[in-house]
Amino acid sequence: MHLILLALVVLALAVAVLLASPVRTCRRCNGERVTRHRITKRLMGCPRCRGTGRHYRRGAILVHRYAWHIRPELRDMRDTRKDDN
Repeated sequence: MHLILLALVVLALAVAVLLASPVRTCRRCNGERVTRHRITKRLMGCPRCRGTGRHYRRGAILVHRYAWHIRPELRDMRDTRKDDN
């Protein structure tokens, strides 16, 4: 029972972190947006972050898609609650 409760708390915390901060600095270029080519040693745009210096955390896109999906439903619930009063 305690393990299930602990797992739910950890899951809720992970979702909260993904909602609050969905992106992080790219690990490959450390946010510098460029890397050196392995063979030619020339500077090039980072292929992992595509030159933005930021990268989405694992699961962030899924959480945000779900959040945007349920927002209209929550808005409809609020509207019906206001109509009842």
